[in-house]
Amino acid sequence: MKIFILLTALICSLSFNNLKADSTFLDGKKIKAGVYESKPFSFKSVTGDWEGIAVDLWKLMAKRNNINYEFIEIPVTGLYTSLDSGNVDIIISNVGLDSMNYSMLDLTYPYYSSEIGFAVTDISNVKVFESILDIIFSWQFVQLMLVFILSFLPVGILIWLFERKVNKDDYGKSVLKGIGNGLFWAGTTFTTIAGEKNPVTFAGRLVTIIWMFVSVVAVSFFTAGVTNIITQDVLNSKILNKKDLSGKKVGVLREYDDAGIESLGADVIYFNNYEEGFNALNRKEVFAFVASDYVLRYYIKMNDYTDVLMYPMKEEIVQFSFALKKGSEYTEKTNRLLLNYIQLGEFEQIKFKYLDSR
Repeated sequence: MKIFILLTALICSLSFNNLKADSTFLDGKKIKAGVYESKPFSFKSVTGDWEGIAVDLWKLMAKRNNINYEFIEIPVTGLYTSLDSGNVDIIISNVGLDSMNYSMLDLTYPYYSSEIGFAVTDISNVKVFESILDIIFSWQFVQLMLVFILSFLPVGILIWLFERKVNKDDYGKSVLKGIGNGLFWAGTTFTTIAGEKNPVTFAGRLVTIIWMFVSVVAVSFFTAGVTNIITQDVLNSKILNKKDLSGKKVGVLREYDDAGIESLGADVIYFNNYEEGFNALNRKEVFAFVASDYVLRYYIKMNDYTDVLMYPMKEEIVQFSFALKKGSEYTEKTNRLLLNYIQLGEFEQIKFKYLDSR
């Protein structure tokens, strides 16, 4: 046990020393960290201080490693010139990890992955009646019903065999009618509804007791199965892709590439900014508002839109990272620091601070 404790202490000491070695980030000089307005990653608060997901992550790294820094605001179109000129040492706002940036900059390990999504105010806007019909006629639902109907058959036949000579009015007139009444009895008992064709023999009543206990368990499985089908159909297939925007009014920013939406027959409404789009969504002027998922989650969180939900389209994935000058000798060191902190629970708390997590 003592050896284990000593080994653990040694490993922790080595890990600590490795982190401390990175505390001389950029040779201990004051770092000029480039930032630009891009909610929720980097933006100025009402007090004029920079905050956001990327900014808070950088602050966490700097605090833990004694990095001396200052924020330098740069134009979003001046990434390359700001680094090449030495105006900034690193850009910490959300720099997209694309082919052009990759060829001209040193990009760190991505700290956030984004995709296109759309926000809706009320899932009751989905055609509920159509969804119910789809569920009833779905192969999954048919399979579930067949399983339970087939389970009624042996029970119904047993009841007919035990009751046909004693309870002739219900089970003794003909084989077909007798077994049919047995199936009806099994079904009504399964649903805990008291049937009219109750068994009168000892064997029939014994089957009844056993079947009632089996039914209690079986109904739970049936309910769970139906719930699963409804959840998959309504929440997954009905409102999770672009096709469901067809024929509906959909809000997008003017600069957004909406060709994919228009090709589906959506009535596209253009807005100048995100605030206009969300206001129209809340006033039910549009069915959905399309934007990057982080933008939607940020506005939902900051404005406490409890009746607005965001659904990802599961396409057009974009990753964001920090950026340094091409060939920078400090890229590897930055990556090591970044990896140490994006895996911490504290970074998850930072994201939760700015993004809706529903």
